Amino acid sequence: MSTPRLYIPNPLAIGDTFTLPSSQTHHLLHVLRVKPGTSLIFFNGDGCEYEAEFKIFQKQEATVTLLKSRESKTVESRLSIHLGQAMSASDRMDFSVQKAVELGVSTITPIRSSFCQVKLPKERQEKKIAHWQAIAIHAAEQCGRVRVPSIHPPHSFMEWVALPHKGEKLIAHHKGTYPLPKPQHTPESCVIVIGPEGGFSEFEIALSKTNGFQVISLGPRILRTETATVVSLTLLQTLWGDIQ
Repeated sequence: MSTPRLYIPNPLAIGDTFTLPSSQTHHLLHVLRVKPGTSLIFFNGDGCEYEAEFKIFQKQEATVTLLKSRESKTVESRLSIHLGQAMSASDRMDFSVQKAVELGVSTITPIRSSFCQVKLPKERQEKKIAHWQAIAIHAAEQCGRVRVPSIHPPHSFMEWVALPHKGEKLIAHHKGTYPLPKPQHTPESCVIVIGPEGGFSEFEIALSKTNGFQVISLGPRILRTETATVVSLTLLQTLWGDIQ
């Protein structure tokens, strides 16, 4: 079994000893069957990994002591990708968030577009964002990343495309006729927006063009929204990022 990796959103320093949250303790003891003395890896988003020793404090409590740290730069993409993901049914949205993290995105913003079938009331937004952020954390732990992408609050399509985004700006559309652009210089950042099952309206496409977005095609077939997310991010990382 590979060394378990856990995210801790706190400052970490060599020599620190702390008690793990109950959820992480339960996962280690009852899911992974980790034994006392086992080595663990922790990260908190500062770009380093921290090796620690796992110890049982009480029956359902555990502590860890941080033994050493190392910088880990190879798993974070040189391309900063901001994904605008049209909201879809919960399992599809969860899948899109998980795979986007595995494919190296930096930021994810859920998008409300014209043909979105998912309506998220404001009173449910905080809970849903926390749910997606937890998925992002687990995906980062699993795939070896040292930074967890941020999940922004939902935006309307009109709000999001009008923001002052940096780098290349792309919108994937099943009626698009152009492949991914090949600029003279490899960009350091880009944004891409993926639509819902029903795609984007003509108004949204026109609005995106007005705000400097390039309409791109992901091939001759109509893709499900979660498939389009995986395909587009794979292409971006292959063209400008760290997939070779």
